[in-house]
Amino acid sequence: MGDAAARPAPPASLTQLAAPEFKGQVAMAYPLFGTTATHGAILFACWGPAEACAFFERLAANDMRIMEGNMTAAKAVAAGEIPLCTTDSDDACLLRGEGQPIGWLPIHHEPAAGDRGGALMIPNTLALMAGAPHPEEGRALIDYLLAPTVEARLANSPSRQIPLLRAADGFTTAALPADVRAMMAEPLIDPQFHVAADYLEGSAEFFRATFARP
Repeated sequence: MGDAAARPAPPASLTQLAAPEFKGQVAMAYPLFGTTATHGAILFACWGPAEACAFFERLAANDMRIMEGNMTAAKAVAAGEIPLCTTDSDDACLLRGEGQPIGWLPIHHEPAAGDRGGALMIPNTLALMAGAPHPEEGRALIDYLLAPTVEARLANSPSRQIPLLRAADGFTTAALPADVRAMMAEPLIDPQFHVAADYLEGSAEFFRATFARP
């Protein structure tokens, strides 16, 4: 969100982005790549293809501005080119840490069947490939990155990475920044990654036909 005097009140939920008051007021990254593509596939999985397609068609009809990436969208908001955008929390935190005039909040998804609704968290991914030439070193790196001390360092970094560890894991949050603690307390949707993976190709076809690449 850009300067408070120039922006509309933020939406109460993701679907509200298609409301008339946000016509031409919102930007998002081109949804064929990165976390925006993942988010799109997750909506196909959680809502079903028909509802997800209808939502994105409403966004297109509402003059959603399409940008090359999430950081590009966030920078456009900070520069006053557009009032609002969807972006990743790390991009917003990096810009805010640089003193850019930008604020942000987690956007909530309405409850779906069997789900309470909430924000979407997409974790960073580290994989040990089958047949990798250095499996022991790979496991050591994974263990290192999942250590409480490293999670805390990442949480205190300018990008404010959200820890996966919780108190039940013996993880202490007292020394974490207030914005990270707030993010950790957010209700989250079940992203159904195992189902969303099956929708990546089909959702990409739909997005390619619905949104022009910038």
